[in-house]
Formats: sequence, C-alpha cells, structure tokens
Amino acid sequence: GGGGGGGRRAKNEEGKMRLGGDEEPVLRQHLMEKLEPLCEAEPAVLAEYVIALLKNDASMDELRANCVSELQDFLQENTEEFVEGLFKELESKSWMKGGGGDADSKIDEEAPTPERSPLVEHHDEAELEPSENEEEGREA
Repeated sequence: GGGGGGGRRAKNEEGKMRLGGDEEPVLRQHLMEKLEPLCEAEPAVLAEYVIALLKNDASMDELRANCVSELQDFLQENTEEFVEGLFKELESKSWMKGGGGDADSKIDEEAPTPERSPLVEHHDEAELEPSENEEEGREA
C-alpha cells in the first residue's frame, strides 16, 4: 500500500488571499450589494459562493481567473468587470474601511461639504441665462 504524501503544504506566497474572521461578514455584505444589480441569482447565495472561491489556496491570479470562469454563468458580460473591481478592493481592503471612499458608495446627504467655494455657484447661474432666450424663440 504506502499511502504517500498528503502533507504537501503550499509555501505561503505573498499574493495569497487571507480572510480574517471579522472580515468575512463585512465582505459578504459588500459582495451582496455589488452583486444584486448584476444578476438574477440570490445575492446572498452568490456572495457566499464568491467567498468560498476566494478561500481556495491559490495565488491571486489563479483566484481571479477561477472567479471569472465560475461566475460567468451568473454575471455574464459583467463578470470580468465585477471580478476586476473585487480584486482591486481586496488588495486595498477598501470595503473594510467602511464603504470604501468610492463615488458610487452612498453619500450621506446630511453632511454638506463646507469646502466648496461659493464662486462655483455664481458661474452656473451665468450659464443658465442664454438657454432661456432660446426657449422663447422656439415657441414663436
């Protein structure tokens, strides 16, 4: 018989994904939000699936390729874009910092940004005037 090997432990490569216990639920929530508009499948199920894929013991490049091929059925033409974005976020862990400072994350409308200079607003008003005259001319 001789049942050989089995103890082949992969070298701990730099590029490996390692999800901490506290990171997983945050990532799952984040994935659900990203996946919901992209697919008809249940986002919770798919998020779980993505996390399972990410836990494979492979380099980032292999994981990325794996995710693309596995998610193709669900996300179709959105797959590559989703996976690319996901891996950028995984590298920077932006989702751990509370909704990553992305323009498309929900902006709190209650907090006005005081830095905006008032000059900008005057500029807008000046540009609105000519278009009103055009409207009148069109009616005649």
